[in-house]
Amino acid sequence: MSLLSLAIAAPRPLGPPGRPVLGNILDFGRDLNGFLERCAREYGPIVKLRMVHRAAYLIADPELNEYVLLGNYRNFVKHQMFFSRVRRVFGWGLLSADGDQWRKQRRLAAPGFHRDRIAEYGRIMSDYAAELVGEWRDGEVRDMYVDMRDIASKVVARALFDEDVAGDVAEVGSAMDDLLGGITERMLHPLVAPDWAPTRNVRRYRRAVARIDKLVARFMSQHRKNLDERGTLLAMLMQARDEDGKPMPDAQIRDEAVTLFVAGHDTTATALSWTLYLLTQHPQWQATLHAAIDQTLAGRAPQAADLAVLQAVEWTVRESMRLYPPVSLVARQAVDDCEIGGYPIAAGSLIYISPWAMQRDPRYFNDARDFKPERWSDGLDSRLPRYVFMPFGGGPRTCIGDRFAIMEAVLLLASFVQQFEFEYAGDKPPKPFASITLIPVGGVPVRLKRRSGATGK
Repeated sequence: MSLLSLAIAAPRPLGPPGRPVLGNILDFGRDLNGFLERCAREYGPIVKLRMVHRAAYLIADPELNEYVLLGNYRNFVKHQMFFSRVRRVFGWGLLSADGDQWRKQRRLAAPGFHRDRIAEYGRIMSDYAAELVGEWRDGEVRDMYVDMRDIASKVVARALFDEDVAGDVAEVGSAMDDLLGGITERMLHPLVAPDWAPTRNVRRYRRAVARIDKLVARFMSQHRKNLDERGTLLAMLMQARDEDGKPMPDAQIRDEAVTLFVAGHDTTATALSWTLYLLTQHPQWQATLHAAIDQTLAGRAPQAADLAVLQAVEWTVRESMRLYPPVSLVARQAVDDCEIGGYPIAAGSLIYISPWAMQRDPRYFNDARDFKPERWSDGLDSRLPRYVFMPFGGGPRTCIGDRFAIMEAVLLLASFVQQFEFEYAGDKPPKPFASITLIPVGGVPVRLKRRSGATGK
């Protein structure tokens, strides 16, 4: 039997009907996470989709997830169609590179996220948390997404680049809003105006990239003045030499720095925003956190050394990331013809894995849609199949800053809850919107109530 005959006779996975020409791409744009979750529940571990002219598959099984992200990861590269659309932002940085180039870049960046180095960042996180809490006033309403976005910018700039962006947070926040809008448009829309087009949206997108570029250029210029005295991740990149003794080109350093700044900023901002929103909806657990933090810290500010004993805070962050994973969609592209779960997959096919759908799957989580941080108290993470809970992706390309982000979320949340109670002040819940991270559309307006028994400084 010929290969063509075998391909025709091979079983094909089922999937939702798509529209003529466009396939399922409009379903992605309307409600990406909800659509993929429904597909996983209705059609099983492999779901056939179509994105215009390209075959696509949703994988919703831990063993198959592991095969794509780890076992055969070299055959499943980043979604190059998408990254070609956002090259102006990320260039060929760690997020978008593949193959040997990515492996080399990952090795260069890894020391900046070593366990010992991350512990040193704890002081920076606690100091900025204390500064923000000092600005909050009893009874005022603040948008937690804006506050979390601003503090995340300060933390990542100081920790990775040893730079102060306190005077830039409003401009950076505005640029990030426009940047994420442009990225989202390029991620979900089949037809996007090219970067040179004189449309309003493209101009806004280009201005946003230029503002982030200007900030990173300033970081690099400041480092050149005393590079040998700097111990930052940026300094490591600027001092790196290849096998021929040549330094990394400035354009490549720019790509890495922008990627780390944008990803490091937005991951924490969204994770903490959703966590604080969930606490407003569960005052009983909020009270549990107050008691646990008071007992553990006895009034002092949280530090990196406290992570092991701030268990209830970590459970809260884990549960929030389960329901609202910072990375809610993982996209890959098959390099060569292959097979997944007994189904033939043609080269060029798009492969989607949905942490949102996996982490809300009732096969793995009781009351899967409910916020229950206590579910993590008895070692649930050790009993789950690998590649079920993966809020930062999985395999070799797991987010390089995952431990950084978790520590930051735990220390900041402990600082906030130590001093304040939180009540939701919005008319309707924030709407999760899948971009490169899970953005709370409409913000997270929260009324602050200073705790009468708070003893922290």
